[in-house]
Amino acid sequence: MDLISTHNCIEVEQKIEFTKKYTIEKNFDIELYSDKIRLKEKEFLLENVFDISYRKVTKEIGFLYLHTNQGVIPSLVKTDPISFIDNFRKIKRFY
Repeated sequence: MDLISTHNCIEVEQKIEFTKKYTIEKNFDIELYSDKIRLKEKEFLLENVFDISYRKVTKEIGFLYLHTNQGVIPSLVKTDPISFIDNFRKIKRFY
């Protein structure tokens, strides 16, 4: 279970307290191993991940999509995950 690649993702949470609205941004990494992908507290075996895609929404943010046997799992990203996706596709060829 060697860690091959990581990419930083964000989670945006909005809170309202009395008369103020707060936006809280939490960072986490998506991790690619030789046999699985770990996303926060979830793990997906590579045999159950069909593809990974990316769609830029604005200049500052985009969506990284994990296409799995459990559906499509979106994650917000601030930087282009092309190297993460390339690493995944190189490993996935062997499955």
